[in-house]
Amino acid sequence: MLRQTIVLGLLASILLGTSAGLYADDGDESVRESGNREEAVSSPLGVRQQRVKRMMQTLDRKFQDLAAKLRKTEPEQAELLIKAYQQSQERLIEERMTEISELLNDTKLGEADTKQDEVMLELDALLRILLDQSKDWDKVNEEARMLEEMRKAVQDLLKEQRDQLEKTDRLANKDRTLEEMDEQIRDMEDLIEQQSQLEKETAAAKDEKPEELDGLAEKQQELQQKTDELAAKLGGSAEPPKASETPKQAEPPKENEDQPKDAQPKDSQSNDAQSPSNKQSSNSGKSGDGKPSDGSGECKACLGKASSSQKSAAIKLKQQLPKDALKDEQKAIEDLEKALAALKEERDRIARLPKKMLDQMAERQENTTEEAQKVLEQMASSQSSESKSPPKGMKNLQQAQDSMKQAADGLRQVDADAAAKDQEKAVEELKKALDEIEQRLAQLREDTLIDRLSRLEARFRAMLALQKEITAATLTIAENENENGKLSRSERLKLRKLSSQERELAEKAFQTLDILVEDGTSVVFPRVVKNVQEDLELVANQLADQRTDAYTQSLQQGVEVTLQELIDALQRNLKKKKGGGGGSCDCEPPLLPGSAELKLLRSMQVRVNRRTEAFDKLKEADKLDDRLEKEVANITALQEEVAEMTLELAEKY
Repeated sequence: MLRQTIVLGLLASILLGTSAGLYADDGDESVRESGNREEAVSSPLGVRQQRVKRMMQTLDRKFQDLAAKLRKTEPEQAELLIKAYQQSQERLIEERMTEISELLNDTKLGEADTKQDEVMLELDALLRILLDQSKDWDKVNEEARMLEEMRKAVQDLLKEQRDQLEKTDRLANKDRTLEEMDEQIRDMEDLIEQQSQLEKETAAAKDEKPEELDGLAEKQQELQQKTDELAAKLGGSAEPPKASETPKQAEPPKENEDQPKDAQPKDSQSNDAQSPSNKQSSNSGKSGDGKPSDGSGECKACLGKASSSQKSAAIKLKQQLPKDALKDEQKAIEDLEKALAALKEERDRIARLPKKMLDQMAERQENTTEEAQKVLEQMASSQSSESKSPPKGMKNLQQAQDSMKQAADGLRQVDADAAAKDQEKAVEELKKALDEIEQRLAQLREDTLIDRLSRLEARFRAMLALQKEITAATLTIAENENENGKLSRSERLKLRKLSSQERELAEKAFQTLDILVEDGTSVVFPRVVKNVQEDLELVANQLADQRTDAYTQSLQQGVEVTLQELIDALQRNLKKKKGGGGGSCDCEPPLLPGSAELKLLRSMQVRVNRRTEAFDKLKEADKLDDRLEKEVANITALQEEVAEMTLELAEKY
């Protein structure tokens, strides 16, 4: 999105030139000798006003030139510039500037001041036309909100589809899966045998050979490592599950035509293996969450418990507590046997490949297909009537839905291999849809950020230009006061006007602070602006009290330095963003990167140091009056704030 930087900068200059017109140096000979006058003038203020008028004429031409260039590529921006140009003509700004120039030439400063205030209002309105694109940004924000919803929906679909693919893939590659599970069963049986042997050795050592307990502890640690490795092969972790994560247990198995009596593993003939608390149904077809069960979940949970018991047993063996270790070893054997029973049950379930289970998987796939349809309908309803292309990700989501339908048909026809291939296609299309949505979201975030940075830069630049005018005027009045020993009536009036302008700048800083606080992505940036606002209010009070001394001037200079640092930071980030830098992330991009915030923090500390030095000089030349006591408190508060921000930055980055 194009930014009219030149136009905005020129308009800001006109605003500042108009507002500062009455504070020009009456002795400026260079202005009197201007060779480009459009009419005879008798006042340097009139010359300044004529220059502002010529800048306004240049601005009008730029409106027209830019609009002509943008008409084809960016019609909305062109329309905005044309609107600004028309408003400029309708408001008769140039004619009013001519009238002000004539009043200044006739030294009718009061009337000229009133007219300048009126023109300032008109220029402010013109600036708002260029900056206020709320309707367009409302559309952008609505699109971003819709895309966020679509992204979340597609992410959920992708997660669900991947889970279904994993289960179908195991069935589609049944031979390979069964071979792997047979190997895992052999490893687990060997592990149980070794753990049982260790139990016997522990029982013997507790009465006859206590000196062997350390060696048994090392053996127990080795067995725990094997348990962890076996759990990793199953795709899980040997960490014991939380209570809320323990798989729900189903009812004991019932005998039917899909479940032969001899299909149960030998280990499951014991009472422990047959109890509802220890065994999951192999023919129930569903787990507690309504999805097809696979005994791997229970197996992983039991291995996690066994690993925990083995770890405890090893510790107790090292502590020469064989009786307690023996209990942990027996518990480990029980959990390993339960894991073995669950693994064998899962192996038998996959080997049988019951039609009923495939029907349940098909039903689950059909439900996911319906969810995809709902998302497609939501995308279609959110599409603007003006848009000729479908929403981002919609085409890929439609293709994913088609693959989902084919996968469900394959499962209904007991063709797990074909279903797995279709599910894999669905996953790929969902990933492409998600990528499209996220890329568009990232672009919208970048556009919004660039617009926000541009507006902030223009605002700070205008504030800095006006502050420089006020600072210069303050210095001139201070020098005259030092020469004459007192202020003239016109100088007191100027100070009142300057104080009012400082308060206006403080209000602009406050408005900016609101924007930054609402943005919430920066730590140092809003604090710096808040300090600028407070300093501007303090300067305004100083000028209202007709104080133009070194203290007041140092505050003004500090404001200028801070504003320039903010402008520089914004410019660097703008250049980086417009150059395609910064990458993308699944988050709201910050106004300033961490490095820029750190530089601002450093500058803030430098200003605290300078302010402390300036105060020290003032203290030598003056007593600690109320004003200086407040300055001590201000410096202390600033130093504390720098310390707080340092901690916040450290925590954030």
